[in-house]
Amino acid sequence: MIRRIIFVCLALICVSGPAFGQEGAVLQISPDLRATGMGMAEAVLSTSPFAAWGNPAGLGFADGIQVSFSAEEPSPLDFIENDMHWYGSASASLGSRAVPLTVNLNYNHLVYDWPWEGSRNRDRQIARGGALAFRFLPTLSAGVGLKFYDRDCEFCQSETSGHAFDFGLLFSYDATPIQVGVALNNIGPDVTVKSGFEGATPEWKSTLPETFRASVGTGFDHGGTASFLLKNETVPLISLAASIGGEKLLSGDIPDSVVSRLPYLVRHEVILYGGLEVKTLEFLAARVGYVHDEGGHIKDFTWGLGLSFLKYGGVDFSSRPLCCDFARRSRFGGWVAVPF
Repeated sequence: MIRRIIFVCLALICVSGPAFGQEGAVLQISPDLRATGMGMAEAVLSTSPFAAWGNPAGLGFADGIQVSFSAEEPSPLDFIENDMHWYGSASASLGSRAVPLTVNLNYNHLVYDWPWEGSRNRDRQIARGGALAFRFLPTLSAGVGLKFYDRDCEFCQSETSGHAFDFGLLFSYDATPIQVGVALNNIGPDVTVKSGFEGATPEWKSTLPETFRASVGTGFDHGGTASFLLKNETVPLISLAASIGGEKLLSGDIPDSVVSRLPYLVRHEVILYGGLEVKTLEFLAARVGYVHDEGGHIKDFTWGLGLSFLKYGGVDFSSRPLCCDFARRSRFGGWVAVPF
């Protein structure tokens, strides 16, 4: 039994980066390609539907109707098979100019197989929910999200269900320009775990990875403007954006028997990150970032690319490091928008 638990913990660390062997690994994998390419400072970078994952307050600065999706390439680890992580989200601005209000629906899906003694053991984690953001000042937005979490782990012979909330604030002042974002993620009651192991406790409580995030960002345009593709659209020649931030895991359950053998799973350190984006003509973006995660054994660069058609759609790519000198993982996705 202990051997299985240790194996699962090690695998979850390497699959999800900041997450460790606990419930809620799907909640620790960033779906936001722009933020991932810039070091994963989600609390301040996203005003797309991806904001519902990192800081729901970012939705308050979104316009019109937007749909985003992303997926991650299969794991490079040889002890994981058929793994897939994808995220889909949609948001719509329903309020007036005087009362900007944005609603969001999202779906987060992680599944992988553990080959064990000639059999396939599937672990499926799903988080689905929605978010609501209200911009009660021209420069300040507040958001709240609700997600329902379910896990069906054949390998662990357990089923888990529960719910959690996300809270966030985002300050964005164009005249400076400075953005400051803070968020609390996965806050709520303990989830319920039902075990199918013979002789084990049939039901117990576990904790989702409650996380505090804070980031500061800035950006400006350079080089004047130019008409691009559409005669009635004028865009800056070059746009620059930068961000720095950090996050702290507030809670999460790990069995004592595992901690005694793998003490670095206990995450007391603050994860630090930062990044830079250079975009030309609102068309092509290049991104680079750095993650310093002492406890997770990650000290490496992230990078990404984006291709967009003004404010109407685009595709993105990002690459992030895994822990313990394992190979990197790549993510791709796209978005469409109908501004109004």
